[in-house]
Amino acid sequence: MLKKKKKKNKKIKISLVLWQGVVLAVLAILIVFIIVIGWGIYKLDWQNQFTNKVVQVIPYPAARVNTSVVLYKDYLKSLQTAQKFFSRQQENGLPQMPSDKEIKQFALDRLIENIFVKKLAKQYNVNVVQAEVQAKIEEIIMNKGSREELSEFLAQYYDLSIAEYEEIFTAPDLLYEKTNQVIVNDEALNGQKRKIMDMALKELDEGATFENVAAKYSVGSTAKQGGLLGDFNHGDLPKDLENQLFAMEEGQYTDAIVLENSLQIIKLEKKSYEQGVLTLKTIAVRIITVDDLIEQERQKTDVKVYVY
Repeated sequence: MLKKKKKKNKKIKISLVLWQGVVLAVLAILIVFIIVIGWGIYKLDWQNQFTNKVVQVIPYPAARVNTSVVLYKDYLKSLQTAQKFFSRQQENGLPQMPSDKEIKQFALDRLIENIFVKKLAKQYNVNVVQAEVQAKIEEIIMNKGSREELSEFLAQYYDLSIAEYEEIFTAPDLLYEKTNQVIVNDEALNGQKRKIMDMALKELDEGATFENVAAKYSVGSTAKQGGLLGDFNHGDLPKDLENQLFAMEEGQYTDAIVLENSLQIIKLEKKSYEQGVLTLKTIAVRIITVDDLIEQERQKTDVKVYVY
């Protein structure tokens, strides 16, 4: 009876050893597989159906921003979207196609920027809810004509569905815009610049010439030319601003508005409905925007790039 028990225990030990060997062999094969695929995608730029499926399962990094990671699968999706877009633009007569490296850098930089925007948004207690994303999509649908037309456009130019577009573009862009709005309105960052524009508006309202006020307060080369910006054709300006300016009378000026990285008071010098041309002057002061804070974060952040 004792001999039978010993034989049974011996068989169990042998089985365990065999299983351990199998497990170790499988792990070794898996490690080699991960290394080979990693070497292929990082060093040889492998991009095919097989590697595309592998990176959906194995979390290869494309970049690291301190402790945050940009996954290779997200980079690959961003890259494919950018390649599709620029390819369509070339078909439509884009004069100069960006290089392969420039497109790769563009695709990855957008994802890295999203990490910095999320960090800043958290600092300023900014968030985007799904209802806002849906409202933005509905606005885009209205501009395109219908959901079907938007779906067709996204497929042709980005190879994306509407749901994918919401996740990759709409939600991050809304977070960027909302965060930027809070930053440009931050009293500590831009309060002094707003006071300058208030003084400029006060002097204009009291009868000072636009040219003199521009020379006094505005920055850049336009100040020396009385704030002259020049002619703008239909579509050159943001749609809301363009509509506002066409609705104004010649000689009128706007309140201080945020335009790119500055606060500006814009004067309508001339307009032509027939030609769709606006001649504008500006009083502009540089302000701190989300882009400035992103650049500051980049300067003090350890960013590692593993692709291209």
